[in-house]
Amino acid sequence: MTRSDRTAESHEPLNYRLELEGELAEDWASWFGAAEVTTGPGRTVLLLAVPDQAALHAVLRRVQNLNLRLVALTRVNPADR
Repeated sequence: MTRSDRTAESHEPLNYRLELEGELAEDWASWFGAAEVTTGPGRTVLLLAVPDQAALHAVLRRVQNLNLRLVALTRVNPADR
């Protein structure tokens, strides 16, 4: 990968599936910056598109500050959503 490839790549958002223990209301989506929130029995899944790793860490700090339990964090391809 050349330097110009990395630079071009950095402008595309990074997509993640963040799974949390517990059921959060859908209005939390905007606070986490999630494109979509899905809740199920005892679980909440947030689909995120973040501009960079720093933004992802900010979301993870919010999870920690709210004392939520992180179940899984998976990077996803937008085409697979």
